[in-house]
Amino acid sequence: MAQKEYGYWAIFDFADDGISVSFPDLPGCISCGYSTEEAIQMAKEALLLYLEDMVEETIPKPTQISPSILMPSEKVYLIKVKL
Repeated sequence: MAQKEYGYWAIFDFADDGISVSFPDLPGCISCGYSTEEAIQMAKEALLLYLEDMVEETIPKPTQISPSILMPSEKVYLIKVKL
């Protein structure tokens, strides 16, 4: 069976002690990292595990994040995984 690619917008919140990551479309799907690269890798792992648990359920469609909702310490990244 062919793998399907999923992409979800993640909010990276940059703080002095690291970067916290959350997915607004996926409640409870969170991660973190000390660098942007590590946070992206950890976000991919969290997203993959989250979606694997949802196979029996309906996986929600991703929505766009409006920059106006972001705090000054936050940036948005598109995280993609294949399932």
